[in-house]
Amino acid sequence: EDPLLSGLELESATHAGLFWDHVLYRGKTATAGAHLFARKLPPTAMGEPSPPIDVGALDEPAPADAPNEDDQLSACRSTDGIAVRVRGAKSDAIAFLAGGRWSAPVKMGHKGGTLTCRGLEAVATKVTTAMEGDKNLATIAQARCNTGGCTPASTSMKEVLGGTEAIAPSDANGVTAADVNGKLLVAWNGGYTGGVRLRVAPIERMRDGEDVVVCDARDEGSSQRLTTALEVRAIPASGFALLLVSTTSGVRALRVDQAGKLTPIG
Repeated sequence: EDPLLSGLELESATHAGLFWDHVLYRGKTATAGAHLFARKLPPTAMGEPSPPIDVGALDEPAPADAPNEDDQLSACRSTDGIAVRVRGAKSDAIAFLAGGRWSAPVKMGHKGGTLTCRGLEAVATKVTTAMEGDKNLATIAQARCNTGGCTPASTSMKEVLGGTEAIAPSDANGVTAADVNGKLLVAWNGGYTGGVRLRVAPIERMRDGEDVVVCDARDEGSSQRLTTALEVRAIPASGFALLLVSTTSGVRALRVDQAGKLTPIG
């Protein structure tokens, strides 16, 4: 038996994760159902881990259809603390470690998404795709969380485009989103007409933001008005995002800051 997990019954072997110097796990209790527990690792291999800390109750059961069981627990870290997310059947939960103390888990309001940390805030950003005709008019949802709770918000490509659906992405590979230092970045492939574009703004003000054209992406050698862009992906980092644009001639990498400024990489 693993000494880190001794004394508690795990719901599943996949409901545990090692995050920096802490082990977090979803465990059963005798009378109160599932709780999140934490143990701090010793500074040396010969030391003993700290006794388990009961972080708090998990109201949601674990999802039965998790696409990736390794993602049952995930975490991010800032200079101020650690946030640990626990998957739930209808809503994920998140708990914070700050100042040496754990806060009780709070419901996030949605499931999944890319988790990022900034100060004592954690943000989950999720893109849900939906086809309307030959266009992908995706919805982007965020949950902004701190120790006091979570605030959900969402926007859609319809709102971002303001009715200009001619430059909407044509498939799920054509739209991506990420949190950039407290703002939302949305990048999309607007096809032959629109090129690859992005917008960076607070999620509630995305409709009023201005587009930045990343590249024209027109295939001038085609008589069928084709685009050279194949896929866009945004990867959040500390205070910026890495935007990857896959084209018929290779992959372009650009650094995007919270003002929407683009800096080529490589």
